[in-house]
Amino acid sequence: MYCQLYRPWALAALSALILMTACSETSTLPTDLDPQLAKGGGGPKNKPDPQDPRVLWKVATGGWIFGGAALDGGTLYFSSGSGRFYAVGVDGQVRWTLRADISGGSHGPPVVEAGTVYFTSLRHVYAVDAASGDVHWSRPLTQTEGKGKNKSGPYLAGLSVTGKWIHVGDSEGTLFALNKETGETVASVVVGPGQGVVTEPTFANGRLYVAARTSLGAVVHSFFVEEDGSLTQQSTSRDVGNVRTSLVHDGAETMYFTSRNGYFYAMRMDLTVRNRVQIDSDGSQGACSAAIGANGTIYVASYDTCFPTEGSGSTANACLYAIDPGDLRVRWTASVGTTVWNSSPAIGADGTI
Repeated sequence: MYCQLYRPWALAALSALILMTACSETSTLPTDLDPQLAKGGGGPKNKPDPQDPRVLWKVATGGWIFGGAALDGGTLYFSSGSGRFYAVGVDGQVRWTLRADISGGSHGPPVVEAGTVYFTSLRHVYAVDAASGDVHWSRPLTQTEGKGKNKSGPYLAGLSVTGKWIHVGDSEGTLFALNKETGETVASVVVGPGQGVVTEPTFANGRLYVAARTSLGAVVHSFFVEEDGSLTQQSTSRDVGNVRTSLVHDGAETMYFTSRNGYFYAMRMDLTVRNRVQIDSDGSQGACSAAIGANGTIYVASYDTCFPTEGSGSTANACLYAIDPGDLRVRWTASVGTTVWNSSPAIGADGTI
């Protein structure tokens, strides 16, 4: 699950940073980076771009940023495909970085809780001190080499922290439960034959929800979380296309997500589809999650097609939708360029999107 709601305000901040290079654990640039990429990187000494007064500062990382970010105590936490995990202050100063097996970027957002940052790399789960970057523990959860056609091996999706437990799935369909304090695996379950977990789990009403790809598309699974962290009482939805985004819970009885079949879904907590609306073309590369405003309005971006109003036909550009949470009626759209990929809306305290 590449682009997800997960802290959409942080994603917006990241997009403004123009992240392209990296700093090391001591906030000096790694010697293995292209020096041209390193120009101007790293801190508040970066002045606003005179060509774009909206850019206050920049930090470049040398790799893709598509796993999401967390903002806590004035610090952004995120991973880069350059193989480093970052802590960057909202003033643009790199607090610390950590080398990790993050090939192409993490597949889920970090979680910050009680001074500890939890995140996944390609095959490990980490617990790191949020202030210093010191590693409390790291645990490998998948094999280093694949079998058969999957030579690269399975990779981890994002994680969720629920009470004493961490839950995380991998691309071969195993959902793990770990002890939050030690990182030890306490339970695991295979969600289904030939399936792969593609999103970080969502916890609501005592149950854990996760999307998994199948040979036909994708389904959503639900599990009851036992006292020991294990997962039981599994239920499964019908096929919902090709889901690559977060399952965004509204705090009540509905989850929202985008599918690459071009539809935006409202799903009840019993895994039945309440409604759906077309926001993109079938087979699009849409991977953008929704954000929910204070008044309940849902905001989500399409990949490269826009349906301004029902029955009006489509236009060849990406757009931002404002959607009614009840009947999924499109309230309005706004053009946001040719394509939008892996970028969730961010809603400011004043309602600015």
